[in-house]
Amino acid sequence: MNESLSPSQLNLQMPRVVRSIHLRRHVFGVIAKYGTIIGMFLMIVVFSIAAPNYFFHISNFVNILNQSSLTGIIAGGLTVAVIVGELDLSIGFSASFAGVLVTGLMVYHETVGYRPP
Repeated sequence: MNESLSPSQLNLQMPRVVRSIHLRRHVFGVIAKYGTIIGMFLMIVVFSIAAPNYFFHISNFVNILNQSSLTGIIAGGLTVAVIVGELDLSIGFSASFAGVLVTGLMVYHETVGYRPP
């Protein structure tokens, strides 16, 4: 009388604790895999509700892209270095130095794009 049971019948015979452990592992697996995307989507929804006249506009998205463009360029360049097997941490110093240098030139020499008050 050794009958084979279907997976749904086995699932019904499992104790509740075992089923809850499997469910918890599945939920944590989904969060571990897609947590960043879920978090970003939730932040977009919350800020769109909190500031409907300001957040969900094209000018805000253009501003976000402008502010993150340098980070994206550096990340793209470092991806190649990491794939090859070389890890160069001096790029952070170079990017910071270039930012300080350009800011100093803009303030003290009144270059194009900045006019002091």
